[in-house]
Amino acid sequence: MIRNRPPLSTPLLAAAAAFLAALLLRTFHLDAQGFWFDEIFTANLTTFRTSLPDVLTYLKTNDAHPPLHYVLSWLWAHLVGAYGGAYPQVEAGLEWRMRLSSALTGACTAAVLTHVATKRYGLLAGAITAALMAVHPILVHQDQELRMYPLLTLLGVMSSLALQRALRSATRLHWGLYALSVTALLYTHYLAVFFLVAHAVLMLAERRALTRAAWLAVTPALLFAPWLPVLLGSLGQGRSAAAMRLSVETTMLFIVNSLSWYDANPMTAALRLTLMPLPWILAAIAWYVTTRPRAEDGQRDLSLLILTVVPLMSWYLASKYVTNLMSPRYAGFIMPFLLLSVAVGAAQLRTRWNMRAAPGLLALTLVGSSAAGLYYQYGTVMEPWREMAQVLSRQLRAGDEVALTDPSRALSLAYYLRPPEGVRLTDLRGATPEEMRALPHAPRLWLVTTRFPFGYGVPEETDFNAFLTSPAVRTVIPHSSSTLYFHQGDAP
Repeated sequence: MIRNRPPLSTPLLAAAAAFLAALLLRTFHLDAQGFWFDEIFTANLTTFRTSLPDVLTYLKTNDAHPPLHYVLSWLWAHLVGAYGGAYPQVEAGLEWRMRLSSALTGACTAAVLTHVATKRYGLLAGAITAALMAVHPILVHQDQELRMYPLLTLLGVMSSLALQRALRSATRLHWGLYALSVTALLYTHYLAVFFLVAHAVLMLAERRALTRAAWLAVTPALLFAPWLPVLLGSLGQGRSAAAMRLSVETTMLFIVNSLSWYDANPMTAALRLTLMPLPWILAAIAWYVTTRPRAEDGQRDLSLLILTVVPLMSWYLASKYVTNLMSPRYAGFIMPFLLLSVAVGAAQLRTRWNMRAAPGLLALTLVGSSAAGLYYQYGTVMEPWREMAQVLSRQLRAGDEVALTDPSRALSLAYYLRPPEGVRLTDLRGATPEEMRALPHAPRLWLVTTRFPFGYGVPEETDFNAFLTSPAVRTVIPHSSSTLYFHQGDAP
């Protein structure tokens, strides 16, 4: 542990500043785009008048995630007046109100980690931690979505800190708090297991601090037991927490790049390659300093190293050799302790090696790099379902046909669109080439084609080629994920 702690009030003030800065950046453009498919799954269960027992029943047979996020979102919808807000039409500002829960959760994570950094490693480390947590694009992106990843990240940090406190105090109270936080973590997302691997390694490293009260650490397994049959059932039915994933190596490269430059523009490749080693060098400095034997008792503090490296490496190894669980969308859960390591390493250049200007310059470089990536991220539309629904609501009329190449995405469009009577809805997934060549079935056809993110394509790129190149077809809303076309002409 690094000495020369600041006054008691300083960590609290730093945490408050971190909370406000993170919340400001997360609420900016919070409703600039509508919900995308994954968010709409949550919104369908919380913004219509669905009872809580019905929500839980639906999750047991139709989702691959634990229920805590959905339960809290259901309660949040009541709190902010969004319960029933999607019926009969989606209310203005609904996305902002619902996503605010994620923004607040992410801001709390920034505040907690800044408090820890300031109290343990000094004000400079706390300030750098606050800045990195506030602007890092991966964290801001996940904290602007109505999903469970901000809660996973917060509970991962809280449970890890609770374990450290329990190891120091050895009281039943603190071990009980750790058990409760781990239980909540397990009921949020199954990626919690990678935090638990790190916790097991930390307890092994600090086994001298274990007491009889440590038996409470196994109680989360008992508390999670009622949901275990649901988990086993979802695995048996082939339901997956990630329908599409990049390769393990691509996701790891994404995480490495994200610490130096988030934008994928080839013009920035040289700058990205230049900055890429910097945060990892700083993190290595932090691990070196914190794991050295303490002068007063000769003990080593391995917690920062373990809580940073073990979740990432266990996630990587499980994905590489068991089943691929890696996705850039999940990367936020391993970021807090990694950013804390970078901040501590930068601060140590001044406190240990008296390099007065270096920490500030390095911190500004990294924060500026993340801020640049955040700038490019703002305004990016994941899936334009709200925009499509707005166009269709104005222009659809009786006798029109709306055809979709992916019926699962029809759920997304249906959340925003209330078509008039007499509109024909056509499901084209699995249609034969002859059926596709028979399009259109009506004089006015609206065609929604889906191309999944991260470069995954679908067969309509070939099957619809002749139709989409027809002079009678025009693109209404172009998008890399989902595109809306319009065809007007005589039906065959």
